[in-house]
Amino acid sequence: MKPLAVATLALAIAIPRTAHATNKLFLAWDPEAAACEPKVARFFGCAIAHSDYNALIQAYSGGTPLVVGGTAVLSGSCTPKDAQCVATLAGFALSDGDVLVEFVAGQTLGSAGFNGLASIAVSGRAVAIKFAWVEASADCDKQTCTGSHEVFEAATDGVSADCCEGQVPPACAKCDPSCAARSAREDACYRVTCDGEPFSVAYVGHPQAEFVPLGCTAIQSAACSGAIGKGCVDDAQCCAALRCGAKAGGARSCCAPTGASCEQDADCCGLTGCASTTHTCSCVRSEGACTDSRDCCPGLACEASKCTAVPASTPSNEAPRPSGGCAMTPFDGDDGVAAMIVALAAALARRRSRILGACSALATSRRPGERSRGSRRFIARSTARASACSEARCCSAPRTAKDSACAR
Repeated sequence: MKPLAVATLALAIAIPRTAHATNKLFLAWDPEAAACEPKVARFFGCAIAHSDYNALIQAYSGGTPLVVGGTAVLSGSCTPKDAQCVATLAGFALSDGDVLVEFVAGQTLGSAGFNGLASIAVSGRAVAIKFAWVEASADCDKQTCTGSHEVFEAATDGVSADCCEGQVPPACAKCDPSCAARSAREDACYRVTCDGEPFSVAYVGHPQAEFVPLGCTAIQSAACSGAIGKGCVDDAQCCAALRCGAKAGGARSCCAPTGASCEQDADCCGLTGCASTTHTCSCVRSEGACTDSRDCCPGLACEASKCTAVPASTPSNEAPRPSGGCAMTPFDGDDGVAAMIVALAAALARRRSRILGACSALATSRRPGERSRGSRRFIARSTARASACSEARCCSAPRTAKDSACAR
């Protein structure tokens, strides 16, 4: 058995680098499972770009490396394993050979998966895709673990990870009975840190030992320079999914922000904790101790080392200033508005009466044939005086209909 184990290890290391066409990976969630979209999308983005996940896929004859083509939360639900429905609701621009995955939340315990070929219509043309269906409740760890299993199989030969989760004939016709020694799907996952964030991932089979337990392989991620716990000055010195935060003692190090994956409380920034059920960093609630506002729950800010409610901005009570230069003092209530209208109407009536009266006086005193320029001048002076008088009343800021006459 020892020579076989050595030979298998050598095969796992020496992965052939053959040229393959690249296909796109599209990820879709039913509304009930959509809470995990950000984390699962981060996992596949990191696994494809910063690990040997694609290299393991390319080791298979016909294996197609992947790039993330898009993600979407479906506007409705589809019947189980209905690739056409998922593609239509998501609106993805799928091409031949692409991989489409649907995450559903039909189970409260455990997880299940399926993958196979599907022919769908996209913009009126037939497209042959690879479809995977993941039923893993709203548990993000189960979605990444089962998702990594089904996507890997969809991109290779359809059964390349079955032995690693303990399947044997007849469920897996080619699997050796010794595969039964592998744990069930829920226990066949391990943790890998990618871009500084821990994820639950499934073991996959090596193409030259695909149907025996010795071929089960863990993906290896490329280490980024600022992993959890490394000292830092700012966020730029930490891995992509992390930030630079201070602990209770004041020392700054790379840590997992609120909502990011974690293994223990020490992984999380500030004084936040790692939730045992979701393995994500929780936010600090009102009056909880904090070191940074980013650690507080929405609507709170870190003030005096406690997360407190952010005061709502109050609108200014200052009234708008009119062009005449007076600050308008508002009338209070409906009675005040009515009083203001009465006051303005009275002022306009008085000004009109004065101007008409002056015009009449000029007309009766003018000599025959005299031009009316004086009348126009008087009107202009009266209008200016009335305007100034009105401004004086404005500046005195009356609040009632009471109005005093302007001095002539």
